[in-house]
Formats: sequence, structure tokens, C-alpha cells
Amino acid sequence: MKTAARAWAFAAGGFAIFTIATHAQAPASLTFDVASIKTSGAADAGLNVFPGVFPSPDGSVRATNATLRVLIGFAYNVEDDQILGGPPWQLTSRFDINARPDATGPRTTDAARQRLKALLADRFHLQAHDETREMTVSALVRPDRDAALGPNLKPTTTDCTAAGAECRTFVAPTAGRGGPLQMSIRGVGMPLSALCKTIGQAIGRRVIDGTGLTGLYDFEMELPIDPEVMVRALRQSGVSLPPGAAPRAADPSDTPAMTTIVQQRLGLRLETQKAQVPVLVIDGAEMPTPD
Repeated sequence: MKTAARAWAFAAGGFAIFTIATHAQAPASLTFDVASIKTSGAADAGLNVFPGVFPSPDGSVRATNATLRVLIGFAYNVEDDQILGGPPWQLTSRFDINARPDATGPRTTDAARQRLKALLADRFHLQAHDETREMTVSALVRPDRDAALGPNLKPTTTDCTAAGAECRTFVAPTAGRGGPLQMSIRGVGMPLSALCKTIGQAIGRRVIDGTGLTGLYDFEMELPIDPEVMVRALRQSGVSLPPGAAPRAADPSDTPAMTTIVQQRLGLRLETQKAQVPVLVIDGAEMPTPD
């Protein structure tokens, strides 16, 4: 159980990184001034190091035990089901990266993504193109356009343009000892697209915003997590869990259904739809030369 708890704590931390608000778009020409790429030695050392990409406020990026797929997901800001194609080693070969920009230029998460894109093109010879595919998704909608929002969803009163404003999504596991796994989420000054992304990570399906609501919102709730969804997400990131490591599923008597939680807390509803989803098709990539 400890292994599974650590795994979910890592996954939740990764979710938080991917949902940080970054409204300013960075130029596509940004690059790192210095970058080191090494084959991860975690597996050879018998260490259970979970893969991750960690941007820093100073603009640097550190990747630990990360597969190519994890690196692509961060650089292009896409979910795993949006990445198509790629070499066979994209989920098995792992890398440690330390990269930092020069003293000038933006330090946003968007800038870090753009610099990592350039690094992948230069060192991994990554080639990719955008397409659109039809997928089955869940849409977050308003049951009634005139109905009030739920008690846990309100327009933000935080000035997200102010220096030091913590406008982001916070995610944390909330399972007690031996209890069912849950995800505690709290958003401050976030668009509803961020809420959709977090709910999608909990249910293991893409969620799109069909509310028609604009602006920034505060939201808070706890969602039950299907352990199979957690295990699948970790395996797609290149993590191998030992048999029996996943926590038990939530019993229906323990936790209200997902649809009930979304309705009661947010005043919204999830419904299944077909939608055109942007995807990233990997045309080619090569193993980098370690330095």
C-alpha cells in the first residue's frame, strides 16, 4: 500500500504541474542555454523513482527518470491519449535532464515548454505534426442555462494579475489508511478548462468544457478515483507497479457517484459526446547522445 500511495502522490503532483495557469504565450524560438541529458540510472540501481518533469521559477527544467512520452506530454501540453505514434522505446528508455536558460527571456511555464520542445527537436530529433481526431469524450455542461452554480463553484475574487497571486489548481490524494482513494482538488482563479482537465484525470476520460461559461473561477471538491485509472496512467508514464500495489476501489456505499458529486458541488453535469480532439502525431525520434 505504501508503494501505491507514493505512486498516487507522484501522479497527483504531476497533475498539479500540468494545470498551473500560464496565460502568456512564449515565443517559439526560445531555447535552453545549457542542457544535460543522461540515461537514467534509477532502474539499474534498483530505485523506484517515478518519472516527472519539474519547471522552476528561474526558467530551468529538471526531468527525472522521464520517458520520451512524458517529456513530450509536458513540452506540448497534451495528455497521453493525444500522443499518437512514436518509437517503441518511448515508454522504456528513461532520461534525466537538467536544463537552464540564459539570464534573459521569460520564465513562465509556457517558456519552459517551448524550450523543451526545442531541446527535443535538437537532441532527440523529434518530428511531429498536429491533427484532429474524433473521440468519445465527457462534456461538462449546465443542466439548465438559468440554474445557479453549485456552492463549490464561484467566480474568483482573486486578482490573478497581481504579483505573487496563487492562481492555479491544487491536487492531492486524500485516501486514509486502507480507505478508498480520492482526489482532493481546489482551483483558484482558473478557467473551467482546467477543472475539466482535472476531472478527466480522475475518471480516465477526456472532459471538455461545454458550459459556455467564461472568466476565472474558484472550485473545490473531492472525487473518487478508480485504481485502474491510476495504474493505467502510471504505466503510460513508464512506471511498473508490483502486483497488488493498487489501492482498493471506492465502494458505492462509501462515496457518492461522480455524477452526483459534480451536480451537488458544482451545479454541473457530465454527459457523453463525440468531439474533435487535437492530437500530436509523432513522425520520428532518435535516442539522444548522453552528455
